[in-house]
Amino acid sequence: MSKFAAITMCLLLAGCGWRSPNDFREKGAGVSDSGMDAGEDATSPLADLIEDNDAAPPVEDVSVPDDLSTGPPTFTTLTSNSVTNAASADTAAITHDGMVLLWIVTFSAAGTPNIPIVTGFELVERQVAGNRRQIVLMRGEAAGALTIDLTGQQQDTIIWVAVGSNLGSVTSTATFQSNGDSASVPLAGVDSDSQGVTGGFIVGGNVTPTPDTGLQDTGSGCGGGACLFTVAGPGPRTSAGLAWGSAAPWIGTAAALAP
Repeated sequence: MSKFAAITMCLLLAGCGWRSPNDFREKGAGVSDSGMDAGEDATSPLADLIEDNDAAPPVEDVSVPDDLSTGPPTFTTLTSNSVTNAASADTAAITHDGMVLLWIVTFSAAGTPNIPIVTGFELVERQVAGNRRQIVLMRGEAAGALTIDLTGQQQDTIIWVAVGSNLGSVTSTATFQSNGDSASVPLAGVDSDSQGVTGGFIVGGNVTPTPDTGLQDTGSGCGGGACLFTVAGPGPRTSAGLAWGSAAPWIGTAAALAP
């Protein structure tokens, strides 16, 4: 029998198991008679690819969440110092691309201290102790030296610490004061590692504190018989604090931070 006759006989008897490409597409495993998976819409990209091998697959739109754009929270001490017997103070030049947290402590023997003014900065929190000493947290952006202005009111002491961060906003604040060998200010809403906290504490006496686990020392300064200590770190956290090992009066302010 000739090769042509053999092929013809095989096709007529359907006994050689040969199938056309269309048969494979139409009768293959898991494929319906329509040439698509059962339940597949004929207008789907997969159906288009079956009909046109040159068609490009759809491009998925993948966006980066905002809370990942800044990376893990970081905190850098930019400058810290103190002056005595002054109504204003100038910091060293600051260079930082992002939010600057400015901690200020003043002590006025004349009475309740004025609220300091710093151009380009807004007041975040203020706590006054004994009507003469205050701790203030401000936030803003800086390029150069800052002037801390008490609007003409003479201060026995002005202390400051400036901290740079890649976080961009303050979401909540809290204050507390007590007497003991440690200080802690509770904070709510710091639930992820993309958030952070910062804390500032006035502690009386001569102490050397250690930040709570997970927090870093971001600068300090002393004057007028008391010291300002600041800490910061990433979340999740429920407080900001430090410990020093011997009883001393303290007041503290803390803030929750977010990208």
